[in-house]
Amino acid sequence: MALKLSITTDFRDDGGPLEPKLALFAENGFTHVHWCEHWSRDFLYEDFYTDGVARLLKKHGLKFSDTHNAETSGASCSSDDEAARKRGVRLLENRIRFTALLGGDCVVVHPPGKAETEELTRARWAAIERSFNEIAKTCEQYKVRIGLENLPPGVTEEFHKLLAKFPPHVLGFCYDSGHANISKQPELLETFGARLAALHLHDNHGEKDEHALPGYGTVQWPRIAKAIKAAGYAKPVNFELTLRDAQRDPADFVREAYAKCTAFAHQAV
Repeated sequence: MALKLSITTDFRDDGGPLEPKLALFAENGFTHVHWCEHWSRDFLYEDFYTDGVARLLKKHGLKFSDTHNAETSGASCSSDDEAARKRGVRLLENRIRFTALLGGDCVVVHPPGKAETEELTRARWAAIERSFNEIAKTCEQYKVRIGLENLPPGVTEEFHKLLAKFPPHVLGFCYDSGHANISKQPELLETFGARLAALHLHDNHGEKDEHALPGYGTVQWPRIAKAIKAAGYAKPVNFELTLRDAQRDPADFVREAYAKCTAFAHQAV
């Protein structure tokens, strides 16, 4: 079976020219993309835009894997402000449809972070549960599920409870290796392996979100490979990498990324 390897589209910019990036991915062996364009902006994708993305993917022989949801302070599924929450639901519905039309099966969503007060934290978890209840039929209609991503400072009891309240075809788990390393929670992939819906794989030294190549930092790659294999994960192995050296040739970075990511992926599938 041919190796399926995915990379996030925003490795060097968010919302910049798309075709040069797709050409680089295809030329260097990647087979799939995880859509991370405009993840911090709250505009809706029209069909003409989706059609244009589909044409570019086809032109370069790439396939679409999943999408990172868009979210802002004024449009968030976990907002305690009802108007902002509703805008967040509309935005997520848009990204679910976009993902389905391009052949993907998951939209990654961030859970609420810890707020200034416990009361506000509870309000935001209640808000995201309400949003997911409202979006569940859209997930079923398009056969696209939500992937709840682990964030620093770590997965909490609320995270566990929210996953338990929805069926796997509506809500799954997006494993972020860098975030797990910062949070000192290497067990997350084993804990939620049965609900694994998407991967954000990258390295760091356990202190900040570096989005570095595998082997650069202290992420426990052998353990991750073993857990992915045990989960029976059949989707492309996806890497969420960032080119932070502005002086480095992007093509050189993508070539190195493919070599290092391939070496890991062969252990995981």
